Amino acid sequence: MSKDQIDDIFNNYVFGFIQTDIEREIWLATQAGVDEHAGRKYPGAGNVLAALGLTCYSEFLGSFITGKKYAPKDNWEAFVSKMDGCYKNLIASEGGRLWNAFRNGLAHEYAVKKDCKIVMLKGVESCGIGIDKQGNYFFVVERYYDDFIKAARTLHKELQTNPVIPK
Repeated sequence: MSKDQIDDIFNNYVFGFIQTDIEREIWLATQAGVDEHAGRKYPGAGNVLAALGLTCYSEFLGSFITGKKYAPKDNWEAFVSKMDGCYKNLIASEGGRLWNAFRNGLAHEYAVKKDCKIVMLKGVESCGIGIDKQGNYFFVVERYYDDFIKAARTLHKELQTNPVIPK
């Protein structure tokens, strides 16, 4: 895969479609959201869909680290470990349980496989995913997204000098 192909993927898909879709959902979460035509209120945004998208996008970007197209858990863990240190620590302590609970659960069951609160907007948490004091998982879309996009920019820059072709 050439530098131009990598630029095309990152500029069009990662910093185009993915970034636009997730940022729109975060923006919608800050709006009152009333559909004047249907008369229905839409407070918030697609928190579960955004979480699902981010976990799948993380798996996709991980394939540019592992070089493997069909290694979902390895790819997800490779990219998420590239995010802020709190993610790497969670993967080290939770092993494959995180991938199974979040990405696999959201993609195949439309629910995290453990009690989990999914919210759009960040608060004081240091990590976009984690385990609260009661032992329940949480997913904060805006926090995860901030860390995701930062890691995506770093990966894009690394791939400029060392392109990896997922096979």
